[in-house]
Amino acid sequence: MLKGYAFLLIPLLLGFLLSKIKFVPKSTASVLNFFVINIALPATILVSIKNITLSYDLLIPVAAQWIALIITALIVVGVSYFFKFSRLVTGTLLLVVPLGNTAFLGLSIIPVFFDNGAVSYGIMYDQLGSFLALATYGAVVASAYGKSKYVNPKILVVKVITFPPLIFLVIGFLLKDYSIPLPLSNLLSLLSKALVPAAMIAIGLNVSLKVERQLFRPLISALLIRLILVPIILILSFFTLGLTGLAAQVSVFQSAMPSMITAAVLASDKGLDKTLATSIVSIGLIISLATLPLIYYLIELILIR
Repeated sequence: MLKGYAFLLIPLLLGFLLSKIKFVPKSTASVLNFFVINIALPATILVSIKNITLSYDLLIPVAAQWIALIITALIVVGVSYFFKFSRLVTGTLLLVVPLGNTAFLGLSIIPVFFDNGAVSYGIMYDQLGSFLALATYGAVVASAYGKSKYVNPKILVVKVITFPPLIFLVIGFLLKDYSIPLPLSNLLSLLSKALVPAAMIAIGLNVSLKVERQLFRPLISALLIRLILVPIILILSFFTLGLTGLAAQVSVFQSAMPSMITAAVLASDKGLDKTLATSIVSIGLIISLATLPLIYYLIELILIR
């Protein structure tokens, strides 16, 4: 586990250091994001699909993400009402807290704690859960609380069906029973191995540790809900239902990821609280390096028999 963590932390630290160097192009993070989303992640999906056994277990991560999203949103509404957060802060929390970094960080860190087959469930949680939630729930919340008051359904549908990882997820399932030519298979394997370092450098480039004093309460609330409370609720729910297999374990682990970078970008673009959104993502990422092993320990204690 320590070697796996080092493999994550070194490129993360490298990205953070690069962000402090003035001559590094500002577009570096965007280029890496493009590479991860359009090349490395699709390659990882195609490689991982071969290890997926078609079963009802594949529905568990998808359902878990949507259930976690609903639970998180309800808790955020309750906390916002209790602390009398402003509409701007509430909208930011509703957008950023329920959506986790289940692609960049989640798919990078799952192999550190679980067997390789676990990545398949992580992909289902991310693609049919987190991504669709961002494209639908995220767009609606951003428009309702931000500057724009209109969500174009046609644009949402186009964005969903043209998202490269989702396209390759469908292609992967359609071609699951066919063998991939060896040269192409080797290329896909090479590109999939680039996912982790590229994703972690991109995340490091976006880390910001600046926190404004007046944002302490919503920030702490967001981190406790996102990193601790919701994963524990999900663990207890799965245990009560008797769902203790690998699909449930990975689903809980994905639910414990820090908030999604893209959600913070969307919050900023729609005129929500950019500073709060960025703080939740950045500080959540740092703290998650400590909370994820804790959540995994609880998974081992309660769900692994």
